[in-house]
Amino acid sequence: MTPEVAELLTWTVTKWVDARSDLRGLAVVGSWARGNARQDSDLDLLILTTDLEGYRRDRAWLSDLGLEEAGYRLTSQRSVQYGVALSWHLNLDPAAEIELTFAGLEWAATNPIDAGTRLVVTDAFRVVLDKDGRLNPLTAAATAHSP
Repeated sequence: MTPEVAELLTWTVTKWVDARSDLRGLAVVGSWARGNARQDSDLDLLILTTDLEGYRRDRAWLSDLGLEEAGYRLTSQRSVQYGVALSWHLNLDPAAEIELTFAGLEWAATNPIDAGTRLVVTDAFRVVLDKDGRLNPLTAAATAHSP
């Protein structure tokens, strides 16, 4: 995916997160946050939610993402559990892949910071939307105490 596509898809998801009261924050993680994404890199987005179980049980939200308005069609999806976080891998047409990782608000706790959370944040983490002011303090705390 090109930087322009990554930007468009990030903006599309940002609008969706901003419009939903159960979604409280959004960050770009991984290679796109690090600045070393390749043409075949997926776009990794972390979303804080007050209703993690809702995203595990129900897939109706997929039609509300706004992908079609952005010119994309969802061709396949699969979910993967990573500790306390739930990731949805979405394959799109034209060819692009997004990984939306949903985590409960406790994922962003700063006292103490979970070891897995610290790894994600210190590796590559760019806050896009922080409705409750949880992600920016997490970033500061994680990077202040990293080796």
